[in-house]
Amino acid sequence: MADKRELSRRELRKKRRIRNQILAYSSFCVILVALLVGIVLGGRTLYTYIEEKHQEKVLAEELAAMEESMSSVEAEEDETEAEEVVEEYTEDDLLKDMVDASIGEMSIEDRVAGLFLTTPETLTGVGKVTVAGDGMEKSLAEYAVGGLVFTEKSVSPLSLGQEKFGEIVSGTVARSKYPLFFILDNGEEVEDVSGYGINMEFEDKSGNESRSVFRTAMLPELMNETTSEEAAGGLTTALIVADSEEDIVAACLQAWENGADLLYVPDKFAEAYEGLLAEIQGNSDREGRLRDSMERIYRMKYANRANVEGE
Repeated sequence: MADKRELSRRELRKKRRIRNQILAYSSFCVILVALLVGIVLGGRTLYTYIEEKHQEKVLAEELAAMEESMSSVEAEEDETEAEEVVEEYTEDDLLKDMVDASIGEMSIEDRVAGLFLTTPETLTGVGKVTVAGDGMEKSLAEYAVGGLVFTEKSVSPLSLGQEKFGEIVSGTVARSKYPLFFILDNGEEVEDVSGYGINMEFEDKSGNESRSVFRTAMLPELMNETTSEEAAGGLTTALIVADSEEDIVAACLQAWENGADLLYVPDKFAEAYEGLLAEIQGNSDREGRLRDSMERIYRMKYANRANVEGE
């Protein structure tokens, strides 16, 4: 019996030892598993942390690059704006705007009339114009001519005097819708024609001596200290003389299509105007050429004004 008890105790101790070992191993395994899980999770967290830091670094670099690029673009825009600000509104820009504003809304009737030069007497139907009154205003409203030429049939600047002649010119200017050329062509030697209001002159009088186109000449603005190169270039003017209305219209059309900027018609002006208007109106090519002609004429008319206003 004693032996059996001793055996039972041994077995119990053995079983307890085995159980304790199993518990120890189980605890170890649990701890090991927990450790492994912690290592894995920690590794992932560390990887995520490192990856996030890397992404933050990359993002920061990209943002810095974008900011640098934007700064560069802004700097370029600032430079461009500065250049645009520095770019001056030139005299030629002013001249172009003045010309466009003047002829932009002009009717085709006024544009065609603007090609013509004639005498005050022919325009008004008066034997000799000594004052710019209602008759002149009415005539200019009907025929917006490009300019007036004072000839032997007109009043003489020298005999009338600078003040009285100047009143005719200034009165005519006040009654005209558009700026006018004033030309003296009566053979008088006037020392300072600009003092009389004359602003243009014929020169280099030569050319075709035919019955239709009697003379061509350059029409430069009278030279003074403000005259621009634009004005000094001159406009080609054709003097049109013909016996019949048909011939004078044909001569005007021929001269204009062959480069004459202005048509000087001392007689039969109304017939020449009406005939040329009929030839141009409704013809798109000729209407386009008419616009070009008016631009050249008005660049001359406004050349000095743009020069003075642009200073």
